[in-house]
Amino acid sequence: ILLLCAYAYRAKNYIGVYTIYGIHTGHLAVYARGGFERFGFEPRRFSLSPAQQEKVLSVLKNEPSVEIFERQIRGQGLIGNGCISLPFQAQGYEPEVDRALRSHPEVKNWMPHFNYLLAGQGMWRYPGSVNPILLSKGLALALGKSRLYDEIGSAPPSAPDCSNPREQGSRDSNVQLLAGAWAGTLSAADGEVVGLYTTGFQETENSGILAPVSFLQKLFDTDRIASFSVWLKEPGKLPEVRKRLEEKLGEEFETLRWDEERLSPYYVGTVDFLNTLVVAGALVLSSIIALSVLNSATMTILERSQEIGMYRSMGFRKSQLKILYVEESLWLSLFSLFSGAAIGIDRKSTRLNSSH
Repeated sequence: ILLLCAYAYRAKNYIGVYTIYGIHTGHLAVYARGGFERFGFEPRRFSLSPAQQEKVLSVLKNEPSVEIFERQIRGQGLIGNGCISLPFQAQGYEPEVDRALRSHPEVKNWMPHFNYLLAGQGMWRYPGSVNPILLSKGLALALGKSRLYDEIGSAPPSAPDCSNPREQGSRDSNVQLLAGAWAGTLSAADGEVVGLYTTGFQETENSGILAPVSFLQKLFDTDRIASFSVWLKEPGKLPEVRKRLEEKLGEEFETLRWDEERLSPYYVGTVDFLNTLVVAGALVLSSIIALSVLNSATMTILERSQEIGMYRSMGFRKSQLKILYVEESLWLSLFSLFSGAAIGIDRKSTRLNSSH
C-alpha cells in the first residue's frame, strides 16, 4: 500500500509540474469572457485587445502573490520548406519566461531530467530579428529539417530542387509559414528553425510549433493575444488569489484554474485514473491483510489453548484473558503501524498545492 501510494503521489506531482510549468499552463489562465471555448472559431472577437492586455498587466504587476506571468497566442496554418507544405498548430510563448520556467525550483525538484528539446537551443538565445521557431520532431522529419540555424547560419536559402523534398529541406534552416490573418486576409512570414522538441502528446507530435508571441502576432497580423498564464509564489493560496484577480479584472474576463478539466483534461483524467487505481489496490490489499491477521490471531489462540487452560486454572476470568490477547494484538499493531509510517515518510517531498 505504501509503494502504491508513493507511486501515485510521485506521478501526480510529476504530471502537475509538467502541466503547470512544462507546457506553460500556469496556476491560472486569464481569458476574455468566452474566449476559452470560442477563441479557435472567432479569434479576433474572443481575444484580448491591447487595452485589455494593459488592464491585465496592471492587475498582475500589483498582485504580490504573482511570481511570473506570460502572454500567449496560438493558431494554425501551413508550413513549407520550399517544396512541400504541411499543416501546423502553433503555440506562442515569451522566450524569457520559457527560460525562467525551465530552471524553476519545482521543475528541478520533480522533473530533474526533463528536457523538452531534442536538438538545438531555446528561443531565448536568439534575437527577435531571427524569427526563431521550434519544430516538433514529427513535423521536422516530414519537412526534412535535420540541420538547424546554429549549423547553417543566416545564409539565404538556395533555389529549391523539389525532386527530393526532404533533401531540399535539409539544405537550410528556413521555413515559410502561411496563415489566415485575424482580419480575414492571408499572411506569410519566414522563420528559422533553431531547435527540435517533443510535445509530449502523440496527437500534436507531427504538427507542433513553438514560436515567440511577437512572431506569431506578425504572422497573424494582429496586436491581440489569446490569454495570459499566471504562476503564483504560493500555490496553496490559489483560491483566494483567483478571487482577488476576478474582482479586480471585472466581468469582461474569466480565469481558469490549472486543475480544471476543461483547461487540463490530460491531467484530470490521469489523476482520476491514479486515484481509482490506489483505492482499488488498497481495498484488495486491505482485504488480504485483514484475512491474514484474522487467520494469524485464530491460529495463535488455538496453538495456545494449553496456556489458556493454565491461566483459567490459576483463577483468571474469560474477560481478563480477552484483555491480555487484545493488548498483545494492540501493541503488535501499533509497532507495525509506526514502523511502516517511519519507512513511508519522505521529509524532502513537497506538495504542489495544499488542497491536494
